[in-house]
Amino acid sequence: MVSLASSHFYDGIVWYENQLSENKKLNVFPNPTADRVTISTFDEMKMIKVFDAYGQELQRLSNVEGKHQTLNLSFYATGVYIIKVYAGHDELSAKVVRR
Repeated sequence: MVSLASSHFYDGIVWYENQLSENKKLNVFPNPTADRVTISTFDEMKMIKVFDAYGQELQRLSNVEGKHQTLNLSFYATGVYIIKVYAGHDELSAKVVRR
């Protein structure tokens, strides 16, 4: 359900603010990817995990530092993967399609 309180009306056009983009703490791109993805967070990363579509952990990068990391997914089969990032006090995740 859409709240009209968060919308703006102008000449019959309705515009809804995208507040997610301002509050988004995790960005994974490009998506879909052929081989590498870049992970960007607002907080310093501590750990990154890669899971397959069935929830099996495939890769774990511990002691990660910084707000930007690049992951090589080229050795995985095509499909959907979950990237789980531990940054600051948050556990963030994103789906990535490997083509």
